[in-house]
Amino acid sequence: MTDKRNIFICLLFLSGFWIYIWGSCSNPFQVSCFSYAGSGDHIQHYLGWISYAKDTNLDLFSRTFNGWTWPISSKILYFDSIPFLSIIFKPLLYLIGIDFQYFSIASLANILATYYCGLLIGKYFKLKIGLSSLLGILLALSPISIIRLIGHESLSLHFFIIYPITLLIIRSVNIWKWSFLMFFSLGTHAYFFPIILLFKINSYIYKIRNSSLIKHKLLISVLKDICITISFITLGLYAFGYIGNSIYLNKIEPLWSANLLSLIDPGDFSLIFNKLDIIRPYQWEGYSYLGLLFFILLCISLILRINRKKQLIYIFPEKSFYIFTLFLFFFYALGSPIYLGKTEVINKSILMFDGSIMNTFRSTGRFMWPIYYSLIVWSYISVAMRINFNIKLKKIFIYIALILMMENYFLVFGTVRNVINNHYISGHRFKKETNNSEIAKLLRENQYFINATGRPFYLSPSIPPLMPQAINNNIMTNYFPRLARDNIEFMNFYSKGSCQILNNIFDEVKEDIIGSSIVLINNEKVNECNNYDFKNKLKLPNENISIFSLTRK
Repeated sequence: MTDKRNIFICLLFLSGFWIYIWGSCSNPFQVSCFSYAGSGDHIQHYLGWISYAKDTNLDLFSRTFNGWTWPISSKILYFDSIPFLSIIFKPLLYLIGIDFQYFSIASLANILATYYCGLLIGKYFKLKIGLSSLLGILLALSPISIIRLIGHESLSLHFFIIYPITLLIIRSVNIWKWSFLMFFSLGTHAYFFPIILLFKINSYIYKIRNSSLIKHKLLISVLKDICITISFITLGLYAFGYIGNSIYLNKIEPLWSANLLSLIDPGDFSLIFNKLDIIRPYQWEGYSYLGLLFFILLCISLILRINRKKQLIYIFPEKSFYIFTLFLFFFYALGSPIYLGKTEVINKSILMFDGSIMNTFRSTGRFMWPIYYSLIVWSYISVAMRINFNIKLKKIFIYIALILMMENYFLVFGTVRNVINNHYISGHRFKKETNNSEIAKLLRENQYFINATGRPFYLSPSIPPLMPQAINNNIMTNYFPRLARDNIEFMNFYSKGSCQILNNIFDEVKEDIIGSSIVLINNEKVNECNNYDFKNKLKLPNENISIFSLTRK
């Protein structure tokens, strides 16, 4: 009963923390936190989801969407809206008819599920509930996870890193857990999948080396597991749009890599230490600062390990291969060139080769995250196991850990809360500012807004990114689509001349949509398009481009 009460109190605390961080935005029906014009990733994610959900021309569980690249289809995967949740919740929005966002709820689920991972690890090592709960809290409120909430909700769901580590630690080789984990990781964010896949290989090795089955039965069991795993991966690749799309995977742009000092670089989030001099902003993705608490725990763990020649606690199975896996993550995370602070150490990557599929992951610094969590768990368990039955030491340890959390945890919490609150304010301000806007009125009154300038990614100073979608969630447009990758078919379609673009659209689309359309076009081009009569609706200031309505001649 005491254990259950302890867990219940921790769950209440974590739920209260979630409300503190998200504030008014914790309410899923409070969409103003995401519904305004701008280039923020959080805006892209929500508006991508809501536009997809309101597109009545799509199948209920469609994985494609053309509301932003109209009439060209794009996979919802590239709006980074946590695709599997977009697909699941689309029927719900259709039924209730009320706009909502699911990102805050996903955040709560991630916090609670990650806390549960701490309990599972503690239970495996027979830790007292206080120590298990503290581990769960430290993992659930990890600064490198919480900091992602301000811009990239899917990447904050670090349950998809911590749970596979947990499965390895508790020696779970359950094929269904691993398979569903890989499937849903593909529907959350692509960067989680290779992390889980490598940990799954660790699980295979453990199973093979520790199975009591005779050789031919073990071989059959392993082949069966591999077939199931490949089936789930293939299903995930297809279901969420990785297979069969015209997206260009850019392999030229700079890498967002990790620095050799990433684990000890506090950035702007330490009460004691100053940020290190590294390549910013490109090494922001490598943010994986361990913090004072885990520096101390690592030092204590290393001293204990050195003093005790025979290792009694094997935290990770198949230790040698697990360490090898972490080195793979480490060298890949460093990208190319490799820097120690701002000093270039190696000009070429150790693992990335020109033209290889590995170059599709441009934010390589994110692969520091499994190293961060592995060090946290190893150092914590190494110390906690030695004080587990000493009540006095256990209480002192918990109090000291909570105090040391203040060094970096609370700074991250305060920053994230302030930023999310600013999102809320920005949403309300945008709504007031656009009430009497001429551009907003035109976007509200029309169903189609077409950029016919011949420049696929033309961005007008008068129409900021995602303004059409924020004003009118139902609008079909091709105006400056914010995709995670470039759509080749879209770029080719809208790189033609203005008149050809209009002819291609209005001649190919089955229904007559011209009466509910406005177009963005160069003022001089309207005289060249002989098939249409144009009416100037709004001359955009300081540019030779206007918004026109049009009719057929």
